[in-house]
Amino acid sequence: MLTGSRHRKLVLSVGFGLYLTLSAAALLWVLKLTPQPQPTISSVELQQAAPTLTLHGTDLNSRCDAVLVASSNLEDSVIAKRFTWGDAFDIKIKKGIAWVANHSKGLIAYNIDDPAHPFAISSLDFPVETRAWSLAFSDEYAIISASLHGLYIADLHDPQQPRLISHLALPGVTQQITTQGDLAIVASGNRGMHIVDISNKKAPVLLSNLPLDNYLHCVTVKGNRAYLSGGAINNAKANGCTYIVDISTPEKPFLVKQILHESKVWDSLIVNNTLLCGTTNGVFQLDLSSGKTDVFIPDVYVTQLFYDDKKLFIITRYQRIYQYTVDGTPSYQKTFTTDHRACRAMDIQGHYAFIASGAFGLSVLDLTGRGEQSEPALPTYDVLRPKDPIYVVPGQIALFDKNAVLLARKKTEGSNYTIINTIQFPEEIKEICQEGTTLYLAIQDRGIYSLDISPLQKNIPQLCWETKALVKSLSVENGILYLSIKDEATMVIPLARKTFDQPQRIPEQSRSITADNNVVYLTKDPNGLAIYQLSNGSVPPKRISQINYPDRLEKYNLNNGLFLLGDTLFISNSKGILSIDVSQPSRPRILDSFEVTKHCRSVQIADNIAYLNYTHGGAALIDLSDPANLKQLCTVDEMKKIRVSDGKMFNLDLIGNVTVDIAPLKLDKHQHSSNKICYALPSSIPDGEYDLYISDDLEIREIRKALHFERGRGWKFDKKKAMSQLTSRQ
Repeated sequence: MLTGSRHRKLVLSVGFGLYLTLSAAALLWVLKLTPQPQPTISSVELQQAAPTLTLHGTDLNSRCDAVLVASSNLEDSVIAKRFTWGDAFDIKIKKGIAWVANHSKGLIAYNIDDPAHPFAISSLDFPVETRAWSLAFSDEYAIISASLHGLYIADLHDPQQPRLISHLALPGVTQQITTQGDLAIVASGNRGMHIVDISNKKAPVLLSNLPLDNYLHCVTVKGNRAYLSGGAINNAKANGCTYIVDISTPEKPFLVKQILHESKVWDSLIVNNTLLCGTTNGVFQLDLSSGKTDVFIPDVYVTQLFYDDKKLFIITRYQRIYQYTVDGTPSYQKTFTTDHRACRAMDIQGHYAFIASGAFGLSVLDLTGRGEQSEPALPTYDVLRPKDPIYVVPGQIALFDKNAVLLARKKTEGSNYTIINTIQFPEEIKEICQEGTTLYLAIQDRGIYSLDISPLQKNIPQLCWETKALVKSLSVENGILYLSIKDEATMVIPLARKTFDQPQRIPEQSRSITADNNVVYLTKDPNGLAIYQLSNGSVPPKRISQINYPDRLEKYNLNNGLFLLGDTLFISNSKGILSIDVSQPSRPRILDSFEVTKHCRSVQIADNIAYLNYTHGGAALIDLSDPANLKQLCTVDEMKKIRVSDGKMFNLDLIGNVTVDIAPLKLDKHQHSSNKICYALPSSIPDGEYDLYISDDLEIREIRKALHFERGRGWKFDKKKAMSQLTSRQ
């Protein structure tokens, strides 16, 4: 029995211990909330012998990490950008002035005497709700198609004071326009072709309208023939067509011939005596003498064609312009990359291309630049599934169409990837997961198929489990399939069984699933994680715990993936990643979360790094080495979706090209103090240029193309380039 004195001592001891514990916790909390000083880098040095990269500066804390990433091979040749409100949809150059048809701002004139510094000298507003779409010239006048508002004519005699002088309402949606003498020929969407007499610019007159079956996007003219092309407006994969129309009597045009294409036509032009049609699946040619049609350049999503001095420029939907020489058989020269997704139209003066860049205004490319030397090799990105961009096995990769798996490999060591097999499924592919060299695919209204994508196998799909229910999520762990059925339950299916009549059933839906040692983790609506224990025999699975996410994550999709690393469960969503301690599955505990600024579509984890693929290309790399303190390491190229496998990073760009680089390397720290950090560089790495990303809890610093590795000679470091980049950021 305790005496009063001993009791008081015990109470004081317990109280003092509790006080110390609470004080320490409060101190840690205050330290965590206290703003940390911004690290400053004063110099960067390379030591060849080790090799080591050393940072000198102040407040270099332990959270300063360095990541080495292979530099992009793409050369951005954009030398000027001029932002404007509205969308720049067409551009034509006349007497040294670039005229831009802007959706909401009418007509804008740019002085381009100095291509690196173009500037607007005038603008011509159109009536409210009128959208400038396409333009052509007739003498000193601009003829502008205006979508639902017909045709406008502007007087350009004084480029600094252009004037609207007339308007002609036309049926349909006026698209591309071209002029020939005193005639304007207009492709008018679903209302066929219009021919307008523009001999009197102040009073244009509609001479005729020729109804045609398809939606028309573009028109080009040679002699007495007009060539109008298009396809279904609401289906990018629909067949296209070209109409050949006799316009020798403008008041009575008549259809001469209709030619069908495999894909919708967005633009066309005539080179010598050949009509070239840019479609959603390449460039097709029509010999105007013989009538013979053929594929000119395959597998490119074309939005516009431009021809200048025996050079054909193919403008693609995503950031690329391919340059070919056209003198008989087309010969690929190089690829230019614009820094914005939109590339609506272009015109050339000298060796500069002036580009209507949609919402980004005017861009200027230097065509003498080296560009990229890689010709397009795979189908355009528009046919590929954005969520699951690429799966990798040794010697082969798999890409995905809506209802097909496309297997690709390199024909030679230095070549790009080429599709060698397309495996069609009867219905749409809804979900995909991988274990080893085998893919498991949920096919709508059919069930789960397995497909071994190894180049050593025949790549024949096999039906694993038949169901007409809609599969919402799918994963495989250690030979067991986990799939969530819409409006029903989550099913657990051992693949080794001969029959799947009675798989184990978890009585709730899930968005993502993973499992380990008979413990199943599944995300569920609206914002929670449920954990189930599986049992052998006929005992149904038992829920052992659940946990809800922080309020700020409730509104985001939670179906991008679950990943179990040791005792930590990582849950990715459309805005970032969440870490949960599951060392005791019955008592899960949230550790940390990290949110990114862009919408994420898919995620992969490799070597304690989470690769969050953004919906429109690019990826954020999140360091998972300390699950309680998640941190972004860097962001990779804005144009690509990536997949990491066996130390390699497979990059799928937005038009279907696949390149392979070394996977990003988080460098080990050899020494660390507040004013000095030494990072170990790899002594063996593929030759080439590398970017360095230095990150802490406050920001990410980029040093681009200052490090170069060459086998036998080691590392080279351009200190001047590195410091100029760091100085501009600090």
